Formats: sequence, C-alpha cells, structure tokens
Amino acid sequence: MKIKAAILFFALLTSLAVQAQTNLLLHDLQAEGCCKKNFVPSPDLVKKYNLRKDCKTYYASGFLHVAGNFRPSNIQDFSIKINTQLDSLWTVQIPIQNLEKLLQTKGVKSFEVGRKAQMKKLIMKK
Repeated sequence: MKIKAAILFFALLTSLAVQAQTNLLLHDLQAEGCCKKNFVPSPDLVKKYNLRKDCKTYYASGFLHVAGNFRPSNIQDFSIKINTQLDSLWTVQIPIQNLEKLLQTKGVKSFEVGRKAQMKKLIMKK
C-alpha cells in the first residue's frame, strides 16, 4: 500500500513538468513529419525522449492517467503495450504515431512521457 501511495504522490508532484515534456515530444514529432507513412524519428529525438524500437515501430513510454469513465476498449486499436495498472495510473508504451489519438480518447486525462533514469555515483565514506 505504501508503494502505491508513493507512486501516486510522485506522479502528482511531477505531472505538470512531465506533461510539458509530452507537449514538447508532440511538437518535435510534428516538426519531423511524424504523420508520414514509415516515419523514423531522428537519433536525437530517440535519445531525447528515450524512444524504444520494437520491430519497425517506435514507442514512447510513460504514465497514462485515466478517468472513471475510461474504457480499455477505446484504445484497443492503438497497439499500446500496458505494463502496469494502478487504479487510474497506468504505465504504458505507445507507438509515437498514435500518441495524439490517445490524448483525444474519451476517459484519458493525460499522458506523461517517462524520463530516462540517471545513475548517480555513490561516494562511500570510511
């Protein structure tokens, strides 16, 4: 239960900044012509947003916030990979071509692009 509360608390604390990151991703995708068939994002975009490639599809990972009226069948055609479901907070991977469709889906509150974890060097004192 404590882990569940911690995840929800972390998501609430970071939601504004991360939603801004999602808007930046959408802007960058449009600038590179994401609507074109067989779109391949630039290496810079892949690195900046930690996009993953599976077969020929590039995915954005992140947090999906859903409302009480959300129905999973509404996103069935989006090829979304669901990692975890925790009440109204899901961790998912979505093909970048379907990101705008997802955000326009009834019951979807927001999508927050995940950030790549960075390791910090631990200094041990003697």
